[in-house]
Amino acid sequence: MVNTAESSSATAASTSAPEPGAGSRARIALIGNGGRSEMYIRAIFGTHEDTAELVAFSDVNPGRVEFYQKLIQELGAPGPVASFDPADLTAFFQANNIDRIVVTTPDYTHADYIVEALEAGADVVVEKPLTIDAEGCRRITKAVAETGRNVVVTFNYRYS
Repeated sequence: MVNTAESSSATAASTSAPEPGAGSRARIALIGNGGRSEMYIRAIFGTHEDTAELVAFSDVNPGRVEFYQKLIQELGAPGPVASFDPADLTAFFQANNIDRIVVTTPDYTHADYIVEALEAGADVVVEKPLTIDAEGCRRITKAVAETGRNVVVTFNYRYS
């Protein structure tokens, strides 16, 4: 199922929360540590800290990973979270029981990361657009149908 959600704040953790009464937090990994990822990190360590846990993040730029490791320490993380090479996404997800992935990478990379995460057994939260072309959209909808996993597309806006 591909859903769309519109909100004025990050909704990744709320859409990633375990079922009521499950008694555990959703294990979330974030891929892409650009400017939009901070909004999700702050939501996970703030509003949704009771239902979500950031367990890993990844970026092709090691400087961004280092920057966000410092930020999560400032937000109260007990220690650094795992980081992984984007090329190792499937192996990392399967070895670490990731429930959800938040994709905040450039739009042209969305389809590849979404399909790989679905096939690895994770649900996905992605900023709009879902992908950049019809072929990517077909690949995503096929992966959703084959895996039974979910994709939530968010549109976060802020008025100044």
